[in-house]
Amino acid sequence: SVTVDLRSVEFGRIPVPADLAKMAEDAINSYLAGRLATITGLSIQTFALEEAGVYFAGTLPETYEAGTPAAGQLP
Repeated sequence: SVTVDLRSVEFGRIPVPADLAKMAEDAINSYLAGRLATITGLSIQTFALEEAGVYFAGTLPETYEAGTPAAGQLP
């Protein structure tokens, strides 16, 4: 599974209050869990976005197609 951990959120230079950032974090995690669960052949042991790069260990399907989410399905 993938879990997003928002340590800080800013719009431009304006910080987002912690309670709103937590709401966004929860919504993103729910969305990702639902979307990733539908991908046959996907297995994630490690996934990290860091300043040095993207780290992934796991398996990916040979192909994957997804349509655009309908209105209201985005976090």
